[in-house]
Amino acid sequence: MSDTTPAPAEEATPTAPTEAPKDAPAQDTDWKAEARKWESRAKENSDAATKLAEIEDANKTEMQRATERAEAAERERDATKAEAERLRVFAKHSIPEEYQDLVLGTGEQLEANAERIASLIQPTIPGPVIQTEGTQPNTSAGPSDWLRDQFKK
Repeated sequence: MSDTTPAPAEEATPTAPTEAPKDAPAQDTDWKAEARKWESRAKENSDAATKLAEIEDANKTEMQRATERAEAAERERDATKAEAERLRVFAKHSIPEEYQDLVLGTGEQLEANAERIASLIQPTIPGPVIQTEGTQPNTSAGPSDWLRDQFKK
């Protein structure tokens, strides 16, 4: 079984005030004067710190706006580069506009996908088929040649 006896509460011992030496009252007056002097300096510094904070906030806002504009310009530049790369790949592989949405990716992946799509949409027929290849042409006169034959005589 567990022992559930409460632990004795710690008693706070009040600290005894130390006795001040006999020259303590003179030091109190000096400390008060010093405290007033530092308080006035702190107020002056507070005003200057407030003005500085306002200026920094204004500059920070301008810097943030400039940073945002620079980031937006970089995003636009990257998008333009990516679009130019896509168009170059489309032209290289002669991919028609209706199939361009099928080509996805960037860089090497874009190139590989474009090659695959191009191989699927290009005709695989080797060329025109000539059925009479290797035979002699027919020299028999056709029905339109009878008139020519009449004038030769």
